[in-house]
Amino acid sequence: MIPFPELGPLCPWKSPEHADHYAAVDHAQHAFEEFQQGFPDCGPLLGEGRMVLVSGGSKCGKTSLIHRCAHWLKDHPPTDHQVEIFNLTRDDARAGSIDDRMRDVWKRLLRELKFAGIFEQHELDLLGEEINEPPVQAYETLSRLLRLKSWIFVLLLPQSSVAEELVRYGHLAAEPNLLFFTETSFEGVADDGVRLLSSTAPPLWLSVGTLGVEDGWTYLSHFVADGSMPAVTEETMRKVIQERNLGIQPMTVTGLQRLMRGIWQYAAEHGRTDLTFEDFKTYAYRTADYL
Repeated sequence: MIPFPELGPLCPWKSPEHADHYAAVDHAQHAFEEFQQGFPDCGPLLGEGRMVLVSGGSKCGKTSLIHRCAHWLKDHPPTDHQVEIFNLTRDDARAGSIDDRMRDVWKRLLRELKFAGIFEQHELDLLGEEINEPPVQAYETLSRLLRLKSWIFVLLLPQSSVAEELVRYGHLAAEPNLLFFTETSFEGVADDGVRLLSSTAPPLWLSVGTLGVEDGWTYLSHFVADGSMPAVTEETMRKVIQERNLGIQPMTVTGLQRLMRGIWQYAAEHGRTDLTFEDFKTYAYRTADYL
């Protein structure tokens, strides 16, 4: 049995078992605790909404962190309120202007709301009428309906590579009973967006990154019990991360996840009871995933 989770973002609000799969690596635990400090529950959103921006390189665990934070909020609603999460990221590959992208997100939300059972038909019709109106008007209408019905919406937005898009969503997120999550792989875009929003609608900015040398052992220890086979030493895991980080593509949590699943399968197929650094190098070479 391979103890490491399948590839792909963790999503505990859909798959509760994923809640136990978060290893404290790549600054992700610190970022989650920072989020908890900012949002011990959803109470602050009743007065004013907000945007949470997660930045970090590709495959660093940004989406998994967002799902973890969203799950936390869903489990900590204010008294007499309910929290609903809407994943609106499915259209994130669409090209076009910012206006087009934002309109697509609103359309996606309207489709989701048709099946959510939260609003009456006349309320859905009211929201549908906003499709060609400025986004600020659309989200203001949504916010008013949420306040009347004691709901809080957590909206997971597509990735962004443009600071202006972050700024526009940051202002929209200021409406009560709303929280927007978005992510970017570009630190410069995140920095510009946060700077431009700092005086009007400052987002909570969380960062994740590549792995440090200690993270390999932390990750392994999270999923593998002491005494389990195959045996791997802490020094081996440190060397694996250190060697990979010397290359042009430093180790990310997704890369480590893929490596550990693969080498565990390799060990099972070859009857190995221990794995050395040379085993890792040999396996990585054979799979063109060089250390």
